[in-house]
Amino acid sequence: QEMTCPFASLFRLGITTIHRTPLASGTRSNEPKRLFVAKNTKARTSASSSSSSNENTHNGTMSAKSRFTSSSFTDETITTENTTKKKSARIALVQLASTSSKEENIENMLARVEEALSSSSSSSSSSSSGDKPLKLAEEEKKIVDIVVLPEMWNCPYGNEFFAPFAEDVVLDRGSSVAEEEGRGSTSPSFDAMRKIAKEKKVVLFGGSIPTRKDGKLFNTCFVFDSDGALIATHHKMHLFDVDIPDGITFFESKTLTAGDAVTIANTKDFGKFGVGICFDMRFPEYARACALEGCIGMIYPGAFNTVTGPLHWALLQRCRAVDNQMFVATCSPARVEGASYQAHGDSSVYGPFGEKLNDKELEEKPGVVYADLDLNEVVKRRSAMPLNKQRRLSETYELCAKKEENV
Repeated sequence: QEMTCPFASLFRLGITTIHRTPLASGTRSNEPKRLFVAKNTKARTSASSSSSSNENTHNGTMSAKSRFTSSSFTDETITTENTTKKKSARIALVQLASTSSKEENIENMLARVEEALSSSSSSSSSSSSGDKPLKLAEEEKKIVDIVVLPEMWNCPYGNEFFAPFAEDVVLDRGSSVAEEEGRGSTSPSFDAMRKIAKEKKVVLFGGSIPTRKDGKLFNTCFVFDSDGALIATHHKMHLFDVDIPDGITFFESKTLTAGDAVTIANTKDFGKFGVGICFDMRFPEYARACALEGCIGMIYPGAFNTVTGPLHWALLQRCRAVDNQMFVATCSPARVEGASYQAHGDSSVYGPFGEKLNDKELEEKPGVVYADLDLNEVVKRRSAMPLNKQRRLSETYELCAKKEENV
């Protein structure tokens, strides 16, 4: 029997994990994750389609009980699943300032990412002593493994910009980047992200751009692995609809449609990362679902504003990190003077013990934040303080229900 709780509505939604399966001729296939069902119910399976889409699909119903009690995910797995992956990663958060020209924004993104990758190596190797062997000096260079872009990086943030800047992303899973370029493209932002991921051999969390599908607009994050393969697509699940007196009024729902799936990107070298966009970070059950599925981190492109940002931006990141003993990385747009929407900025990375890992503080300015992730820290923290084993939510809810009956 499905447990009733305040979070049940989220966990009735599909959770999407895109898996990597090698195919002939260098093509890739994405298969849906197994279904999650309530404990003691009959498991269901879905037949795989011969021609599937890179777009996320529902994988069935998850009950709140199965997610909180990990009926489909063991405590041992949550601390050991990442042992087959690389043990460390350098992440770069590229804080961009957007203009009213999509072409300029794409050119700026490509230039800033290129700069971020070259600066990381040169800055880390500049301190190498001249009498050290060349091989040793080369080994000391820190190469960026993961790049994160901001929310709505290819356009100004505003309802009036989403439709004109939106892209119809048509995915041909059997084609290469070169073949796509040869045919021409109606998705220049998508193509630019995929190309740079492949050429620079980095995992790219592509911030977000407005996309159009079936007449609806979405706030969409594409994730590409280091070979340029699209491994996840996330539509912002919780739209930014607020009316704060003497603060800010904004309703994304006037133009955008909410996504309906929790998204996990399974990278070939570093393991699983949950993907959310901005307002998604306010919902702890979203990150919790990703943690129970074995994610070692959450990536949130986000454009908090100058009203909520100073109080909530860093606080929410640390909460999600400590609650789930995982890395949390956020990438904000830079603040643009005179823009109708003023971004808070302050792109940041937090570790699984709540520690800030930034190499610098950008505040609202354009630039790049680097952080070195020791992925063993997730296992270390989850083993030292095994919150997943100690969680007693089902007992608590049952107790509350009994008390209510006696009132």
